[in-house]
Amino acid sequence: MKQRGWGTILRMYRQTNVPPRGYSSALFITNAPILHRGNHRNVSTARICLSAQAKESPGLFDDLARRRELDSKPLADFTREEYKWLARKVKHLDQLYYSDNPDPEVSDVQYDNMLNRVERLEKLRPEWIVADSPTNRPGYAEPSKNFMQVEHARPMLSLAKTYSERDLEAFVTRIADESSSPLCVELKIDGVALRLTYRNGELYQALTRGDGTFGDDVTRNAIRVQGIPKNLPAGVDNIEVSGEVCILREDFELLKKEHKSLSNVRNSASGALKLTDPDMVAARRLTFIAYDLALAKGLDGSDPVVARGFPTSQSEALHRMIPWGFNTSTEWRVCRTSQEILHFVHEINKRRSSLPMEVDGIVVKLDDFQAQEDMGYTNKSPKWAVAHKFTNLQSITTIRDIIFQVSRYGVLTPVALLEPVGIGGVTIARATLNNYGFMEEMGVDKGDSVYIERGGDVIPKIVGICEKKMKGSSDPRVFPVPETCPSCRSPVYLDDRILRCRNKKCPDQVLQKLIFFSSKQAMNIDGLGEKTIVQLVESNTISKPSDILDLTPSDLVKVERIGQKKAEKIVKSIKEAAHTATLAQVIHAMGVPSCGKKCAEDLADYFKYLEHLLLLDEEDLAGEYGFGLGSVQDIAAYFSDPDVVADLIRLRNLGVKALQKRAPRVVGHGSQAQIEQFKTPLERNSAEGSFQNILKGKKFVFTGTLDGLSRDEAAKLVKAKQGSVGNAISKRVDYIVAGENAGKKLREAQELGLPILNTNEFLEIVQ
Repeated sequence: MKQRGWGTILRMYRQTNVPPRGYSSALFITNAPILHRGNHRNVSTARICLSAQAKESPGLFDDLARRRELDSKPLADFTREEYKWLARKVKHLDQLYYSDNPDPEVSDVQYDNMLNRVERLEKLRPEWIVADSPTNRPGYAEPSKNFMQVEHARPMLSLAKTYSERDLEAFVTRIADESSSPLCVELKIDGVALRLTYRNGELYQALTRGDGTFGDDVTRNAIRVQGIPKNLPAGVDNIEVSGEVCILREDFELLKKEHKSLSNVRNSASGALKLTDPDMVAARRLTFIAYDLALAKGLDGSDPVVARGFPTSQSEALHRMIPWGFNTSTEWRVCRTSQEILHFVHEINKRRSSLPMEVDGIVVKLDDFQAQEDMGYTNKSPKWAVAHKFTNLQSITTIRDIIFQVSRYGVLTPVALLEPVGIGGVTIARATLNNYGFMEEMGVDKGDSVYIERGGDVIPKIVGICEKKMKGSSDPRVFPVPETCPSCRSPVYLDDRILRCRNKKCPDQVLQKLIFFSSKQAMNIDGLGEKTIVQLVESNTISKPSDILDLTPSDLVKVERIGQKKAEKIVKSIKEAAHTATLAQVIHAMGVPSCGKKCAEDLADYFKYLEHLLLLDEEDLAGEYGFGLGSVQDIAAYFSDPDVVADLIRLRNLGVKALQKRAPRVVGHGSQAQIEQFKTPLERNSAEGSFQNILKGKKFVFTGTLDGLSRDEAAKLVKAKQGSVGNAISKRVDYIVAGENAGKKLREAQELGLPILNTNEFLEIVQ
């Protein structure tokens, strides 16, 4: 059934004061004064008010507002779509955390709360479970392009987590009810998990966790890591040793002197392990600390042969691995009661800043190996172990100044510049103040002494005021609202809690858009980093995305530290990105307001062609395609902006393959002038290029059983439109029509990226 349009929804609400099913009452209550004005077209303010903060990480739904709504929603009231959104969000957060360059978006506590709700929903509604649910695998990382993917001989699982002492005690009680084995308590080291396999006493393979089933083969780098022996003593043959790759505190301090950009230990270790030059890996002073020992399976996958004298417990394994050349945890003990474990937790928490490595908690395991096997595993983690995370690290410092940074969407974010302070091995010199509303509520100002915290031991934030600066009579009570944008000096406006700059030509907005366009999460142009983009913008070489596609080696050699060879390499990367980027990737890279990665994928899936995108309108989005209310107007306005249209057409003409696919039909309410603007010169100057004859000369191939149509009938329809019909799949085929039981031809067409139509779509363009 076709979904109601935005105008219909507002009329229903004005008549009944009851929101239609599937829409939050908060949306209508918050914006009631606007919605009751009677003009459903004048609702931009209402849409902005939905979640101004979420503009910084927009998606198919306003992300932050959506998360907050689902955090407090009773599980019994969830819809299937809300469950899917939450599962997708957790998977996205996994990718950010476990990537080669980790960039966590939320704290560990927030992440675990979201994952817990997904798990509970799946128990409540097992029929909803999606195949790629984050509960079916440990922390997930996108495969690295520089390393071979190899399957783990046994799954490399992650650990369940606790944050409160009560939950830790509950785990110990449950374990005690099922096993009489004591518990081995160790440090939870902040690093990157790695599994080593030894065969006949020699290092055979080193795999990262990856998705728990497949990991990156980093063996060539592992041999340059301290604490990983190449050979084992005689008699120690086929084993697997898992552990954490980290950087010791003293080594990290030395590295920071050489590499000013290093942020924290875990990110630095993860990035170093994935370097392509083993000599550079060695220079990063990585250390491996072993925490798990097992017998290795045979090369044919056969079960391992139990070796005589092999350790039978975790505590014994930690002892035995040391003379083999491995480092193990410097602090661990065997406990039997919750009281003993909590005493260890408190002791380590007090001393954690003086330990040789960064730790963010402790790990509790059943000590006896056989007891571990008896208790078993879930898809994601062992039942016999848990990681207890320490509370966030805090410190006190002073705010030196408050500045405002302008995002690519024109949002002015206040940032506190701090007297540098060390927290958990990281020097913190700045912290976000989220938005002006947050800053005003807290009452924070220059000169104040504040509590700074690394949320989940990762994200720095100000959590409170320790002492207010004494102000003179002439000092303002609170930091004033900026009247102009710090970048372009255009007037800014306060939209609820958010300061915004409306100037689309604002230099900072332009710069941030171009940096994002070429970044790894967008067009993924190798070698075109932030510093290079800044210099190209400052020299007026580039000002819009299509300018990047038009760069030449002669443009790039003018940039500091870029020679001819590197310039040619960057241009090659630009051409590769243009050739390989999908339509969803291009949409995401362009930075469509209120449209994140998932929204871009949905737009590409629904509209498929550049022509369709340029002619979409609000009715298409909110009605037929059901896009979120907060996204509709912004997306439609973006694709009707003449500057955007011109840049997309230029991108197509400069070789962006995803924009060059020709549409079989045009949807929406575009004029003939709009239709003409994205035709090629040949189409515009030839009668054969008229819209009515768009199928003339087009080649079709049919596969499978068409619904209510024979092959001969279908062929006649094509020929009536002056098209042709073929039998073989090749790049010369314009469309493949796939019916039921489509076979090899469909697979070949998918591999070549050919447009694929079902029977109904085929009939729409030929009748």
